[in-house]
Amino acid sequence: MGISKYLTQWKYRINPFKTLYFNFKYLPFKDAIIFPFLIANHVILRCLDGNVLIEAPYKRGMVRIGFRDMGIQNEKDRKTIIDLRSGSSLIFRGKASIGGGARLYTKGVLSIGDDFYLSLNSTIIAHDYVSIGNNVTVGWDSLIMDTDFHKVYNLGSMQPYSMTSPITIQDHCWICNSCQILKGSNIPEDSIIASMSLVNRELSTPPIHYWPGYLCSLKRRA
Repeated sequence: MGISKYLTQWKYRINPFKTLYFNFKYLPFKDAIIFPFLIANHVILRCLDGNVLIEAPYKRGMVRIGFRDMGIQNEKDRKTIIDLRSGSSLIFRGKASIGGGARLYTKGVLSIGDDFYLSLNSTIIAHDYVSIGNNVTVGWDSLIMDTDFHKVYNLGSMQPYSMTSPITIQDHCWICNSCQILKGSNIPEDSIIASMSLVNRELSTPPIHYWPGYLCSLKRRA
């Protein structure tokens, strides 16, 4: 194996120091020694002032953060970043995989269900509340964000609109690549959001399917 290939593979191997630190920081000793969290070398633990909880039976490696997950990834892609601000909560309700180059930022509550998969270079920002159900997959280069990051005013009343609004993604959903799921979104269970779609409201219509680039909520066949 060439040195460049070795270094590439090294980035996606377990970092024992980060793994030890993360587990023992957030879990009691009897749970931390199981090592439910595995952290790769190529992960930046930018801020760990928030809370991390597991609300499921503990298993070794049930939450994997920063590991290689697709062959198409550019080796120059940004590192996986975990940023948990003071007073925030990151909740795992089962098995989860946070891919290489993904970013998690919480200032509120981010609740993640069982069998969750966040692909490379995707971002979840939870300023208020983001709830993700069981068996949800998020494709690469996607964004889930419950805030505008700035105020917008009604020019008539000069009253500000709400800067944040909760996001709910229910069970058995597939968010394809390059999607944007913005504040106020509510995606019903068994839905597929097509590649390069924008969702910014509650999807309450019957299951429908449009061509890529539009909203897609496709009921899985029994």
